[in-house]
Amino acid sequence: HLKGDGVQVLKHGCTVRRVAEEELVVLGDAALPSEQGRCPYLEVHIDECGEGIGDQINDFGFGVTACDPEEISELGSVADEVPRSWVVDFTQSMVCLSVNNREASQGKRLSAAALKEGCRVGLLVKPTTFEIYIDGILRDTLPVRVEDRVPGNTGLYPVLDLYGRTIEISKTEAEE
Repeated sequence: HLKGDGVQVLKHGCTVRRVAEEELVVLGDAALPSEQGRCPYLEVHIDECGEGIGDQINDFGFGVTACDPEEISELGSVADEVPRSWVVDFTQSMVCLSVNNREASQGKRLSAAALKEGCRVGLLVKPTTFEIYIDGILRDTLPVRVEDRVPGNTGLYPVLDLYGRTIEISKTEAEE
């Protein structure tokens, strides 16, 4: 796993824990499963949240990158800085999709308030949208412009940001 100094990788790479306030990015070392006719899906379990941690505006972010971790020499301080990345950030009032460190879409039906200890957060990467799930229920859909779409037939790797209230998360085995 490629990770910032502020994150510890545990349980054979399935869990990440924040141990500092800076350098909180983690990049998965295995591409998400993608079979013919199925869209890539990433789901994490929020194992532990804190109160009053972070800037009180943003909470955790997660998404995908089309860069193989072995091709990245410097990770950056936030997930949005990872090359060829699509990252959903949970803020106090909405969710935002950043594409290559540029805001590309917003969703107003979901915010960081929905993130609770013990919940599962999923991301389904479709050709024209990103669907966000909480505990298996579709909660928001973010449209993706043609120029911002994820290229087809490309390996996608998970990318996570552990800022805000989120202290520890684990990858689930869900595939949609």
